[in-house]
Amino acid sequence: SYQLTGLVVGRVYVLTFDALGLNGSNLAYAISPNTSSTSANADATAVTSATGAKQFLFVATATTRNILFALVTNTLGTYADVANVIVREVTSTLGPNLVRNGDFATDLTGWADASTAPSAMSWSGGQAVTVTDGVNLARLRQTITTVPGRTYVFSSTGNMGIGVGTTAGGTELLILRSGLARAFTATATATYLSVATATNGQTLDNVSVREVLVGLGPELVTNSGFDTDLSGWTDASAAGASFSWQSGRAVASTDGVAVARLRTSIATVIGRTYRVSVGGPITMLIGTLSGQSDIMTVGSTLEKTFVATTTTTYVSYSNVANGIYLDFVSVREVLTNQPLQPVTLDELLLVSSGAKTVVANDNTLKVSPANYPAFDYSSGKRALRFEGAATNLLTYSQPDANWTRIGVPAFSNQATFDLLNLVGLADIAATGQFYGAAPNSTFVSGTTYTLSVHAKADTASKLQLVMNSPSFGSNVWATFNLSTGAVTEGGSSNVATYSTYLGNGVWRLELVGTCTTSGSATGGAFALVGGATGRIPNYTGTGVRCFMGAAQVEAGTRATSYILTSGSTVTRVTDACAFSPLLNLCIPQMAATMAWRGSVKTAVASQQLLGLSGWGLLRGATALPAQLSVDGSSSSNVSLGSVIPGEIGAAFAWDTSGRSGAANGGATASLSSVVDKQMPPLYFGSSAGMTSGAIHELGAFVVWPLKGTNTNLQQQARVYT
Repeated sequence: SYQLTGLVVGRVYVLTFDALGLNGSNLAYAISPNTSSTSANADATAVTSATGAKQFLFVATATTRNILFALVTNTLGTYADVANVIVREVTSTLGPNLVRNGDFATDLTGWADASTAPSAMSWSGGQAVTVTDGVNLARLRQTITTVPGRTYVFSSTGNMGIGVGTTAGGTELLILRSGLARAFTATATATYLSVATATNGQTLDNVSVREVLVGLGPELVTNSGFDTDLSGWTDASAAGASFSWQSGRAVASTDGVAVARLRTSIATVIGRTYRVSVGGPITMLIGTLSGQSDIMTVGSTLEKTFVATTTTTYVSYSNVANGIYLDFVSVREVLTNQPLQPVTLDELLLVSSGAKTVVANDNTLKVSPANYPAFDYSSGKRALRFEGAATNLLTYSQPDANWTRIGVPAFSNQATFDLLNLVGLADIAATGQFYGAAPNSTFVSGTTYTLSVHAKADTASKLQLVMNSPSFGSNVWATFNLSTGAVTEGGSSNVATYSTYLGNGVWRLELVGTCTTSGSATGGAFALVGGATGRIPNYTGTGVRCFMGAAQVEAGTRATSYILTSGSTVTRVTDACAFSPLLNLCIPQMAATMAWRGSVKTAVASQQLLGLSGWGLLRGATALPAQLSVDGSSSSNVSLGSVIPGEIGAAFAWDTSGRSGAANGGATASLSSVVDKQMPPLYFGSSAGMTSGAIHELGAFVVWPLKGTNTNLQQQARVYT
C-alpha cells in the first residue's frame, strides 16, 4: 500500500500507474479513504496485464485528505512490477488539437508510413489499420510543434499503443495505450508521435495532443499541509497564546484574550495571478506586509485569486479563538500561456452512426453526416438525437410511378422543402375515392409498426393515413388537419397518432398500429377526404390538393429519422456514442451528481440513457420499460418512477454512502448500495449502441463533483424546458 496525503476534499484527481508484468490472475488495485486498511472498500479494478506494460487510470473526487492506494490479492505467489504512480489534480483548460488529421476522417493525410515491407499502414472506416505479415513492423509517424517546458495532454482510441518521443520513432516522453489520456512536458520544439507493431489488424483513431493553457503551478507555500510539523511557518503569537502541531494540523492554544498568530511568506511575480485556498474553519489574511490583509481575506473551503503587486506576499492567521486549526493552506500560480480555445464537440463525443435527416435550427431539413453528433430541432429546442437501428420497409419512400393511384392524377406539382420533394396529391371533379398507396411491404403478426409521412396543406387541408388489410384489418387509420396537426377522426384499432410541426407549413404525421395477420400488404395509403368522414371516403372532388412525400414504415412505436429508399428497403445502423478520453477525465467516480434532461420517445425495455462498459448507469427497467432507474451497482436499482416515454429531467448522485435520485421534480429515492461498476468510460445510450426502437433527444447533461442532497436532487430533476 501507498499513502497519498495533502489532497483537498472536493477536488478531482487523476491517478495513473504502470503494471509492467503480472504473475497470477487475482490482483486488484484499490483506492480507499481508510488509511489503516488495504481492503478494496471504495473501488477495485482488476490488474490483468500478463506480459508487457499496461497503464491504469483512475479518476476520483477526494472525499478525505489522505487516501490509500493499494495492490490487493488473496492468491499465494501473485506479484506485479508497478512503476510511475502519479497523482495529478484536474485543473486544466486545453488548447486546440495539434495533431493533423488525428481522426483519420478520410485517409492518412498528415501521417508518414514508415513500415518495413511487406507490412504497411492502411485506412479503413475512419481509422488507421495495420496490415502486417506478423514479422515486419507497420509504422505510422507524425511530428508536431511544441514549446519546451510546456505541458500537453495526449490521448487516442483504438487498440494500438502509441509513443511520444524526442526523436522519430522514439518513446522518450511516454508510451500510452489507446483509450487513455496522459500528460507530458515537451523538451524540444519538435515532438514525435509514432506507432510500431507487427500485429495485423490493430487500429488507431482520435489522436489528440493539446496544450495545457490554463493550469496551476507548483505549491508555493512551504509545508502547506502541516504533514509532520510546523516547519516553514513562524509562530508570532502574543504571550499566553501559541500554535502547536497535532495530527497533521496547526492548532491554536489561547486564553481567549491573547492573539494566536501563524505566518509565512511566498515569492511572487508582480502582475501574475495566484489562487489561494484554505482548509480548516479559519480565515487567512493575504497582504503585502506580514500580518496584513490589504490584498484580501480567504475563508475556509473557499478559493480566491489575486494579482501580485510585490515580489513577496504574506500569508497570515490572527485570532483569539482557542482550539482553532489550520490545514492545507495553498497558494499556486494560475498559468496562462495563450488565449483560451473552445473544445469542439467531436473531441468530447466519439460517435458511430449512420447519416440521418434532422431539422436544423432554421426549420430546414439537413443531413447530419455519419459518425458525427446529430442535433435536431424538431421538438422546438436544440437536442442531440440518438436512435436505435431502423429499417424503412417501403421500397419507394417518395410517391412516384411505383405507387398505386386511385382517383388522383399523376404525382406532380412538386413543392420543394429543402431535402423533401413533396408531390401534389389532388382529387378531380368526379365522385369516388382519392388516394395514393405505397408498394407492398411484409409485416409480422403481433409487431407494432409506425407509418409516417411529411405533408403540407395547399387547397386541401386534411390528409388521411391508412394501414391496410389484410395485415392491420380495417380500423387502423387517422385523418389529420394539416393546418393544426390535430387528428379529426380515427380507427378503433389505432395504437397512437403523433404530429410534429417542422416549419414552413410542413408536418410529420405518424400513425401507429399492430399487425394482426402476417404477410404482404400495402405499405400505407394516403387519402384525401374533402368534407367527408370515415375511412377512405367516397366524395365528389373539386380539384383540391395537398403536398406529401418522404414516407416511412418501420417496426416500433414512433417514427425515427427519415430514411430515403428507391427500389429496396434501407436500414440505418444504430447510434453509439462514447465519451472521449478527455471527457472521461472530467467524470468523477467516487462522488458525483449528474442531471440528464431531454426526451425519451419510446418505452423500450432495458434502454440505457447513460451506459457503462457492459452495464447501465441511468436506464429503463427490463420488465417495466416505463420505469427509470439509477444503476451502476451490483445491488438493486434506485427507482425514479414511471416517467418513460416523455420529457425527462433526472438528477442522480452517489458517493461512498450510497446512491440517490429523482425525476421530474418527484421525491428523492435512496439506497445505501454504492456504484461499484467500472467508470469511466461512459456512453450516451449503451456501450453496444442504442437499443432497437429507442429514440433519445438530449437537451442538457450536467455533472457536479460531489453528491448533492435530496433537496438538491429534487430541485435539479426538472425537464429541459
